[in-house]
Amino acid sequence: MMATVNPVAVMARTTGRGRVKGGMLRKVLVVGQFTVAVVVISFIMVIYRQLHFMRNQDKGVNLEQVLVIKDLSDGNNDSARLGRQLAIRESLLRLPAIQEVSRSTSLPGADVNDMNTTNNVQREGAAQNSYNFYAYPVDAHFLPLMGIQLAAGRNFYETGGSDHDVLINEESVRLLGFASPEKAIGHRISYQGGSTIVGVTKNFAQRSVKDAAIPMILVNQSQFAQYFSVKLQTSDAAASIAAIEKIWRTHQPGRAFDYFFLDEQYNRQFKADLQFGSIVSVFTAFSVFITCLDYWGSLPTALHGAPGK
Repeated sequence: MMATVNPVAVMARTTGRGRVKGGMLRKVLVVGQFTVAVVVISFIMVIYRQLHFMRNQDKGVNLEQVLVIKDLSDGNNDSARLGRQLAIRESLLRLPAIQEVSRSTSLPGADVNDMNTTNNVQREGAAQNSYNFYAYPVDAHFLPLMGIQLAAGRNFYETGGSDHDVLINEESVRLLGFASPEKAIGHRISYQGGSTIVGVTKNFAQRSVKDAAIPMILVNQSQFAQYFSVKLQTSDAAASIAAIEKIWRTHQPGRAFDYFFLDEQYNRQFKADLQFGSIVSVFTAFSVFITCLDYWGSLPTALHGAPGK
């Protein structure tokens, strides 16, 4: 006698098992999506914490409210150009909103490839080394304006002194083999045919704080300056800039008034990191949105079970 089989019951049982398996797979996928979303969100938080740290870590230099005016050389670094720059500085200092003015050939935040370099620097009587030293001329007002601290010795003199007086940083002290910053003062080095170390600055971040300190030499030769750095002390930056431009055009008729704020220029090196963080944030938000849709779509099954049971 043949057994009777109810096709509807068989299909119901088969379909039920398929629904159970499908429901489990859906739950696994939803959990997996949530796990990936949590990992990506954690990654984004790490990125933004690192960026916040790099932008707010002590750089050894104060870039706040520093307006920089470009005065790029036309090839004539003569006494007339120097006299004009000094006259501009005196005029700018008469403005109540201006705290200090400095001249230099480079600035914190400038790419190291844009700085003068030399690898022929050693202590007098010491063996030659192959370290790459980065140098640029500054005036006596550069350190106080930028908030760069001395570790030993003195700053340049505003007037007098020698073109062969140099300041080095702590990293240069280490590479040149001095026991301490104090021990370096008064010693001669082979830079520019022979220079005397009169001061040692604390290391400051020429670039990002994520980069290692670089050996630096500051030279007392501001006649080659290509930038005016102006320290502002005002809440009305627009009015100050207008007053500065007026002085500039009085002394430099026909030359462009090209300026920027130093902190903004410095922070541009983080632009790629910020863009990367923004892109990942968009994809993270999209992933979380899709995960939430799947989650809410799976709730009826999770709460009421598979239909037809």
